[in-house]
Amino acid sequence: MAIDLPLPSTVVRQPFAVAGWALDLAASDNGIDAVHVYAYPATGAPPIFIGASGISVSRPDVGGVFGANHTTSGYGIIVRGLAAGDYTIVVFAHSSFGAGFPVAQAVSVRIEQTAAVVIDTPGQSAQVPSSFQVAGWAADFGAASGGGIDIVHVYAYPLDAPGAPVFLGQGSVNVARPDVAAVFGSAYGRSGYSLLARPLPPGQYQVVVFGRSMASGTFDVTAWRIVTVR
Repeated sequence: MAIDLPLPSTVVRQPFAVAGWALDLAASDNGIDAVHVYAYPATGAPPIFIGASGISVSRPDVGGVFGANHTTSGYGIIVRGLAAGDYTIVVFAHSSFGAGFPVAQAVSVRIEQTAAVVIDTPGQSAQVPSSFQVAGWAADFGAASGGGIDIVHVYAYPLDAPGAPVFLGQGSVNVARPDVAAVFGSAYGRSGYSLLARPLPPGQYQVVVFGRSMASGTFDVTAWRIVTVR
């Protein structure tokens, strides 16, 4: 059994493939009929089931070494929906003789952030009224389904005078964005957000939009603009 992808100790972005081959040399047929794939977080959290794959991919390279009855010994599955971090990906091979999962292979990877928040308005260095529109789009391209980010929180950080950040509001990520869908796919067709910020006193601020990832449940992706409130 082997894992061809991903390579050991690599940095990956979702979606990515887990692929390789599995066989039982004692069998007259291939001997392995399926694999189950799990991700074990380095934090020690419980393993996450990624999915199952049949053994149905043609691998003439494997058949050339181990015999023609093992030519169809390949597997492959696409990984989505994991939070960024370090994982051990483990592939368990299922015996076609009903002997459970007698063999496994593992590979360690680091999954990088796949989410993005974009601010369309206000523009960088814009002069705005005391209450202004904050709008754009947000998505997590590693999401198991949908757009991957469900809400945004917006804060203003004063830059020209001491002061705590000001919460400007919350926006749902559900505004139609056919332009985003045209580039990234229909799953991101409602990835837009828009909210009217609460009034601010005059001054210069860093406006920060925090997007909540549905994979991690945290506001771990941001974008910002510098604005001057008149």
